[in-house]
Amino acid sequence: MKAAILAVSAFAAPVAAQPVSPFADIPGIAFAYYDVPGGTVVAIRSSIERLRLIDPNDRQGVDALSNWSWRWSWKVGAGGCDLAGATLSFEASVRMPRLSDRTAVPAQVLAHWDDYIAALERHEAWHVRNGYSGRAEIQAAIAGATCATADAAALAAVRRIGLRDQDYDRRTHHGIDEGATF
Repeated sequence: MKAAILAVSAFAAPVAAQPVSPFADIPGIAFAYYDVPGGTVVAIRSSIERLRLIDPNDRQGVDALSNWSWRWSWKVGAGGCDLAGATLSFEASVRMPRLSDRTAVPAQVLAHWDDYIAALERHEAWHVRNGYSGRAEIQAAIAGATCATADAAALAAVRRIGLRDQDYDRRTHHGIDEGATF
């Protein structure tokens, strides 16, 4: 009897929760990294400054960058096109900094880095999620169009979704106001 109670207790013990990625439940994401050398905050920041990416929307240097795109198609037959049956596919890419050698970084600097990366991931995930959540908007634009205007309607929806990305970057200063700074 005692053994059974201990066995149940062992199964009831709390398990350390794994952090959930801010990119969870978004399909079609390709991640790429650029290696950042350095062992101090100043050296790491200097490396990031040298290796920064350029946001194509406002030409500002950024520490990470997300891009997303939609493709769509529909069947065309003798009776016209089937816009209600349009299919959409989503792709995204995220480019992030990565320490070249985590073992060369003091624990306090590493903790600061990990907080920075978590904030940067949340910021970039917002962009990717914004793009992905636009699916219904694009589908509605296509469904409400004609065969001749469906492609332009979908592109207009994509532009509106992209404007939300740009507004988000303006409001958050590319994530700096959300803690994405090192």
